[in-house]
Amino acid sequence: MPWRHVVSPYRTWISEIMLQQTQVDAVRGYFARFVERFADVHALAAAEERDVLSLWAGLGYYSRARNLHRAARIAVKEHGGLPATRDGWRALPGVGRYTLGAVRSIAYGEPCALVDGNVLRVVSRIGGLKTRRGEKSSEDRIWAIAEALHADDPIVRARPGDFNQALMELGATVCTPAPKCGECPVRAACAAAATKDPAKYPLAKAAVAKKRVRIAAAWIEQGGKVLLVERVRPGLWAGMWALPSASSSEELASLLEEIGAKSVRVGAVLRKTARTLTHRQVEIVVHEVSASGALRGRFVPVAELGDAGMPSAFRAALP
Repeated sequence: MPWRHVVSPYRTWISEIMLQQTQVDAVRGYFARFVERFADVHALAAAEERDVLSLWAGLGYYSRARNLHRAARIAVKEHGGLPATRDGWRALPGVGRYTLGAVRSIAYGEPCALVDGNVLRVVSRIGGLKTRRGEKSSEDRIWAIAEALHADDPIVRARPGDFNQALMELGATVCTPAPKCGECPVRAACAAAATKDPAKYPLAKAAVAKKRVRIAAAWIEQGGKVLLVERVRPGLWAGMWALPSASSSEELASLLEEIGAKSVRVGAVLRKTARTLTHRQVEIVVHEVSASGALRGRFVPVAELGDAGMPSAFRAALP
Protein backbone atom coordinates (compact mmCIF):
# COMPACT_ATOMS: atom_id res chain seq x y z
CA MET A 1 0.00 0.00 0.00
CA PRO A 2 1.59 3.30 -1.08
CA TRP A 3 0.82 5.09 2.19
CA ARG A 4 3.03 2.57 4.00
CA HIS A 5 6.14 3.18 1.91
CA VAL A 6 6.79 6.35 3.89
CA VAL A 7 4.78 6.71 7.10
CA SER A 8 4.01 10.23 8.28
CA PRO A 9 1.08 11.90 10.05
CA TYR A 10 0.08 13.67 6.81
CA ARG A 11 0.17 10.57 4.60
CA THR A 12 -1.60 8.48 7.22
CA TRP A 13 -4.31 11.11 7.60
CA ILE A 14 -4.89 11.38 3.84
CA SER A 15 -5.03 7.62 3.37
CA GLU A 16 -7.40 7.03 6.27
CA ILE A 17 -9.83 9.70 5.08
CA MET A 18 -9.77 8.20 1.59
CA LEU A 19 -10.27 4.68 2.92
CA GLN A 20 -13.48 5.60 4.73
CA GLN A 21 -16.32 3.89 2.82
CA THR A 22 -13.92 3.05 -0.03
CA GLN A 23 -12.03 -0.15 -0.92
CA VAL A 24 -8.24 -0.23 -0.77
CA ASP A 25 -7.77 -1.01 -4.47
CA ALA A 26 -9.86 2.02 -5.45
CA VAL A 27 -7.80 4.32 -3.20
CA ARG A 28 -4.28 3.40 -4.36
CA GLY A 29 -4.19 5.54 -7.49
CA TYR A 30 -6.08 8.44 -5.92
CA PHE A 31 -3.68 8.54 -2.97
CA ALA A 32 -0.59 8.59 -5.19
CA ARG A 33 -1.97 11.42 -7.35
CA PHE A 34 -3.18 13.40 -4.34
CA VAL A 35 0.11 13.40 -2.40
CA GLU A 36 2.06 14.11 -5.58
CA ARG A 37 -0.06 17.24 -6.15
CA PHE A 38 -0.35 18.20 -2.46
CA ALA A 39 2.87 16.95 -0.88
CA ASP A 40 2.16 18.29 2.61
CA VAL A 41 -0.45 20.06 4.67
CA HIS A 42 0.82 23.47 3.60
CA ALA A 43 0.34 22.64 -0.09
CA LEU A 44 -3.14 21.30 0.61
CA ALA A 45 -4.08 24.37 2.64
CA ALA A 46 -2.91 26.69 -0.16
CA ALA A 47 -4.95 24.88 -2.82
CA GLU A 48 -8.30 25.96 -4.21
CA GLU A 49 -11.22 23.76 -3.19
CA ARG A 50 -12.10 23.06 -6.83
CA ASP A 51 -8.62 21.60 -7.38
CA VAL A 52 -9.01 19.33 -4.35
CA LEU A 53 -12.44 18.17 -5.52
CA SER A 54 -11.12 17.60 -9.03
CA LEU A 55 -8.50 15.14 -7.76
CA TRP A 56 -11.15 13.50 -5.56
CA ALA A 57 -13.67 13.04 -8.40
CA GLY A 58 -14.76 9.40 -8.57
CA LEU A 59 -14.00 8.53 -4.93
CA GLY A 60 -17.44 9.69 -3.77
CA TYR A 61 -18.45 11.02 -0.35
CA TYR A 62 -17.17 14.45 -1.34
CA SER A 63 -17.72 15.92 2.12
CA ARG A 64 -14.54 14.04 3.04
CA ALA A 65 -12.54 16.12 0.55
CA ARG A 66 -14.11 19.38 1.71
CA ASN A 67 -13.42 18.57 5.36
CA LEU A 68 -9.86 17.56 4.49
CA HIS A 69 -9.27 20.89 2.80
CA ARG A 70 -10.89 22.88 5.63
CA ALA A 71 -8.89 20.92 8.20
CA ALA A 72 -5.62 21.64 6.38
CA ARG A 73 -6.32 25.37 6.40
CA ILE A 74 -7.28 25.33 10.08
CA ALA A 75 -4.19 23.28 11.00
CA VAL A 76 -1.83 25.65 9.19
CA LYS A 77 -3.53 28.75 10.58
CA GLU A 78 -3.81 27.58 14.19
CA HIS A 79 -0.82 25.23 14.55
CA GLY A 80 1.58 26.18 11.76
CA GLY A 81 1.14 22.66 10.41
CA LEU A 82 -0.44 19.45 11.62
CA PRO A 83 -1.36 19.50 15.34
CA ALA A 84 1.01 17.96 17.86
CA THR A 85 -1.66 16.81 20.33
CA ARG A 86 -4.67 14.51 20.29
CA ASP A 87 -6.95 17.39 21.22
CA GLY A 88 -5.62 19.43 18.31
CA TRP A 89 -6.29 16.59 15.89
CA ARG A 90 -9.73 15.88 17.30
CA ALA A 91 -10.79 19.48 16.73
CA LEU A 92 -10.15 19.28 12.98
CA PRO A 93 -13.16 18.88 10.63
CA GLY A 94 -13.66 15.28 9.56
CA VAL A 95 -11.41 13.81 12.27
CA GLY A 96 -13.53 11.53 14.40
CA ARG A 97 -12.79 8.79 16.85
CA TYR A 98 -11.62 6.33 14.21
CA THR A 99 -9.37 8.72 12.26
CA LEU A 100 -7.81 9.98 15.48
CA GLY A 101 -6.99 6.42 16.51
CA ALA A 102 -5.49 5.61 13.13
CA VAL A 103 -3.27 8.68 12.92
CA ARG A 104 -2.07 8.62 16.51
CA SER A 105 -1.36 4.87 16.58
CA ILE A 106 0.15 4.42 13.11
CA ALA A 107 2.02 7.70 12.64
CA TYR A 108 2.87 8.56 16.25
CA GLY A 109 3.08 5.08 17.79
CA GLU A 110 0.67 5.99 20.59
CA PRO A 111 -1.64 3.40 22.18
CA CYS A 112 -4.90 4.59 20.66
CA ALA A 113 -7.81 2.33 19.72
CA LEU A 114 -9.77 2.37 16.49
CA VAL A 115 -12.84 0.49 15.32
CA ASP A 116 -14.11 0.21 11.76
CA GLY A 117 -16.30 -2.41 10.13
CA ASN A 118 -13.42 -4.85 9.78
CA VAL A 119 -12.34 -4.51 13.41
CA LEU A 120 -15.92 -4.88 14.63
CA ARG A 121 -16.28 -8.10 12.62
CA VAL A 122 -12.97 -9.61 13.78
CA VAL A 123 -13.48 -8.83 17.48
CA SER A 124 -17.10 -9.97 17.37
CA ARG A 125 -16.11 -13.32 15.87
CA ILE A 126 -13.12 -13.94 18.12
CA GLY A 127 -15.27 -13.22 21.17
CA GLY A 128 -18.43 -14.84 19.84
CA LEU A 129 -20.27 -11.58 20.49
CA LYS A 130 -23.83 -11.03 19.26
CA THR A 131 -23.21 -7.60 17.81
CA ARG A 132 -24.93 -5.91 14.86
CA ARG A 133 -23.28 -3.74 12.24
CA GLY A 134 -24.52 -0.15 12.30
CA GLU A 135 -25.91 -0.49 15.83
CA LYS A 136 -24.49 2.05 18.29
CA SER A 137 -24.60 -0.24 21.32
CA SER A 138 -22.62 -2.87 19.39
CA GLU A 139 -20.04 -0.35 18.25
CA ASP A 140 -19.68 1.00 21.79
CA ARG A 141 -19.08 -2.53 23.05
CA ILE A 142 -16.28 -3.18 20.56
CA TRP A 143 -14.76 0.26 21.24
CA ALA A 144 -14.62 -0.60 24.95
CA ILE A 145 -12.79 -3.86 24.20
CA ALA A 146 -10.34 -2.17 21.85
CA GLU A 147 -9.60 0.62 24.32
CA ALA A 148 -9.02 -1.90 27.11
CA LEU A 149 -6.46 -3.73 24.95
CA HIS A 150 -4.56 -0.51 24.28
CA ALA A 151 -4.66 0.39 27.97
CA ASP A 152 -3.74 -2.98 29.48
CA ASP A 153 -2.00 -5.29 27.00
CA PRO A 154 1.78 -4.73 26.92
CA ILE A 155 2.19 -6.18 23.41
CA VAL A 156 -0.52 -3.93 21.99
CA ARG A 157 0.91 -0.90 23.80
CA ALA A 158 4.36 -1.63 22.37
CA ARG A 159 3.13 -1.76 18.76
CA PRO A 160 -0.29 -0.07 18.62
CA GLY A 161 -0.10 0.89 14.95
CA ASP A 162 0.86 -2.61 13.86
CA PHE A 163 -1.88 -4.11 16.04
CA ASN A 164 -4.56 -1.84 14.61
CA GLN A 165 -3.46 -2.43 11.03
CA ALA A 166 -3.30 -6.18 11.62
CA LEU A 167 -6.89 -6.21 12.88
CA MET A 168 -8.09 -4.18 9.91
CA GLU A 169 -6.21 -6.29 7.36
CA LEU A 170 -7.37 -9.54 8.92
CA GLY A 171 -10.93 -8.32 8.49
CA ALA A 172 -10.32 -7.06 4.95
CA THR A 173 -8.55 -10.15 3.60
CA VAL A 174 -9.44 -13.22 5.68
CA CYS A 175 -12.18 -12.51 8.23
CA THR A 176 -14.41 -11.15 5.48
CA PRO A 177 -18.22 -11.26 5.49
CA ALA A 178 -17.81 -14.73 3.96
CA PRO A 179 -14.93 -15.84 6.26
CA LYS A 180 -11.91 -17.83 5.06
CA CYS A 181 -11.44 -19.62 8.37
CA GLY A 182 -9.01 -22.14 6.89
CA GLU A 183 -6.54 -19.31 6.22
CA CYS A 184 -6.96 -17.53 9.56
CA PRO A 185 -3.89 -17.30 11.84
CA VAL A 186 -6.06 -16.88 14.96
CA ARG A 187 -8.68 -19.52 14.22
CA ALA A 188 -7.79 -21.54 17.32
CA ALA A 189 -8.75 -18.58 19.52
CA CYS A 190 -11.96 -17.72 17.64
CA ALA A 191 -15.31 -18.52 19.22
CA ALA A 192 -17.21 -17.95 15.96
CA ALA A 193 -14.96 -20.37 14.04
CA ALA A 194 -15.97 -23.09 16.51
CA THR A 195 -19.61 -22.72 15.47
CA LYS A 196 -21.16 -24.07 12.28
CA ASP A 197 -21.93 -20.59 11.00
CA PRO A 198 -19.20 -18.01 11.77
CA ALA A 199 -20.65 -15.69 9.09
CA LYS A 200 -23.59 -14.86 11.38
CA TYR A 201 -21.18 -12.82 13.54
CA PRO A 202 -21.89 -9.93 13.55
CA LEU A 203 -25.57 -9.72 12.62
CA ALA A 204 -26.37 -7.93 9.37
CA LYS A 205 -27.00 -4.21 9.37
CA ALA A 206 -30.67 -3.27 9.35
CA ALA A 207 -31.82 -2.52 5.80
CA VAL A 208 -32.49 1.12 4.89
CA ALA A 209 -34.67 1.98 1.93
CA LYS A 210 -32.79 3.99 -0.69
CA LYS A 211 -34.21 7.32 -1.80
CA ARG A 212 -34.87 7.58 -5.54
CA VAL A 213 -33.47 10.71 -7.18
CA ARG A 214 -34.10 11.73 -10.79
CA ILE A 215 -31.81 14.27 -12.42
CA ALA A 216 -32.42 15.98 -15.75
CA ALA A 217 -29.12 17.23 -17.19
CA ALA A 218 -28.37 19.54 -20.12
CA TRP A 219 -25.92 18.84 -22.91
CA ILE A 220 -25.22 22.30 -24.35
CA GLU A 221 -22.51 22.11 -26.98
CA GLN A 222 -21.00 25.12 -28.72
CA GLY A 223 -18.02 24.88 -31.03
CA GLY A 224 -17.00 21.43 -29.77
CA LYS A 225 -17.21 22.50 -26.14
CA VAL A 226 -19.82 21.57 -23.51
CA LEU A 227 -21.14 23.75 -20.71
CA LEU A 228 -20.33 22.76 -17.12
CA VAL A 229 -21.59 24.60 -14.03
CA GLU A 230 -20.64 24.46 -10.37
CA ARG A 231 -23.24 22.57 -8.36
CA VAL A 232 -24.95 24.54 -5.62
CA ARG A 233 -24.37 24.14 -1.90
CA PRO A 234 -25.66 22.35 0.02
CA GLY A 235 -26.67 19.32 -1.98
CA LEU A 236 -25.48 16.22 -3.79
CA TRP A 237 -21.96 16.75 -5.23
CA ALA A 238 -21.98 20.34 -3.94
CA GLY A 239 -19.21 22.54 -5.28
CA MET A 240 -18.25 20.16 -8.09
CA TRP A 241 -18.46 20.90 -11.81
CA ALA A 242 -21.03 18.98 -13.83
CA LEU A 243 -23.60 19.30 -16.59
CA PRO A 244 -26.33 21.81 -15.64
CA SER A 245 -29.08 19.78 -13.96
CA ALA A 246 -32.38 19.90 -12.10
CA SER A 247 -35.07 17.50 -10.95
CA SER A 248 -37.10 17.77 -14.18
CA SER A 249 -36.81 19.08 -17.73
CA GLU A 250 -39.09 22.00 -16.81
CA GLU A 251 -36.93 22.99 -13.85
CA LEU A 252 -33.86 22.50 -16.03
CA ALA A 253 -35.10 25.18 -18.42
CA SER A 254 -35.68 27.55 -15.50
CA LEU A 255 -32.20 26.87 -14.12
CA LEU A 256 -30.61 27.66 -17.48
CA GLU A 257 -32.48 30.94 -17.68
CA GLU A 258 -31.13 31.82 -14.22
CA ILE A 259 -27.56 31.41 -15.47
CA GLY A 260 -28.11 33.64 -18.51
CA ALA A 261 -29.64 31.38 -21.15
CA LYS A 262 -32.18 32.68 -23.66
CA SER A 263 -34.47 30.85 -26.10
CA VAL A 264 -34.02 27.59 -24.20
CA ARG A 265 -35.24 24.42 -25.88
CA VAL A 266 -34.95 21.11 -24.03
CA GLY A 267 -34.74 18.47 -26.74
CA ALA A 268 -34.20 14.77 -27.17
CA VAL A 269 -32.82 12.41 -24.55
CA LEU A 270 -29.22 11.55 -25.43
CA ARG A 271 -28.49 9.11 -22.62
CA LYS A 272 -29.94 7.63 -19.43
CA THR A 273 -27.85 6.10 -16.66
CA ALA A 274 -28.57 4.80 -13.18
CA ARG A 275 -26.16 4.77 -10.25
CA THR A 276 -26.51 3.34 -6.77
CA LEU A 277 -25.10 5.54 -4.01
CA THR A 278 -25.07 4.70 -0.31
CA HIS A 279 -28.56 5.98 0.45
CA ARG A 280 -29.83 6.87 -3.02
CA GLN A 281 -30.78 5.39 -6.34
CA VAL A 282 -29.89 8.08 -8.88
CA GLU A 283 -31.08 8.24 -12.47
CA ILE A 284 -29.49 10.84 -14.73
CA VAL A 285 -31.26 11.71 -17.98
CA VAL A 286 -29.15 13.84 -20.33
CA HIS A 287 -31.09 16.04 -22.78
CA GLU A 288 -29.78 17.79 -25.85
CA VAL A 289 -30.41 21.47 -25.13
CA SER A 290 -30.15 24.52 -27.36
CA ALA A 291 -29.79 27.95 -25.77
CA SER A 292 -28.45 31.37 -26.63
CA GLY A 293 -27.09 34.13 -24.44
CA ALA A 294 -24.04 34.61 -22.26
CA LEU A 295 -24.17 31.44 -20.18
CA ARG A 296 -22.38 31.50 -16.83
CA GLY A 297 -20.15 28.50 -16.23
CA ARG A 298 -17.29 27.13 -18.27
CA PHE A 299 -17.18 25.44 -21.65
CA VAL A 300 -14.91 22.39 -21.76
CA PRO A 301 -13.79 20.60 -24.95
CA VAL A 302 -15.73 17.37 -25.43
CA ALA A 303 -12.49 15.35 -25.49
CA GLU A 304 -11.51 16.75 -22.07
CA LEU A 305 -14.76 16.16 -20.20
CA GLY A 306 -13.44 12.98 -18.62
CA ASP A 307 -10.67 14.97 -16.95
CA ALA A 308 -12.83 17.93 -15.88
CA GLY A 309 -13.30 16.71 -12.29
CA MET A 310 -16.97 15.78 -12.66
CA PRO A 311 -18.64 13.34 -10.24
CA SER A 312 -18.36 9.80 -11.58
CA ALA A 313 -22.15 9.55 -11.97
CA PHE A 314 -22.07 12.42 -14.47
CA ARG A 315 -19.02 11.03 -16.26
CA ALA A 316 -20.93 7.79 -16.75
CA ALA A 317 -23.87 9.77 -18.16
CA LEU A 318 -21.88 11.54 -20.88
CA PRO A 319 -23.34 10.81 -24.33
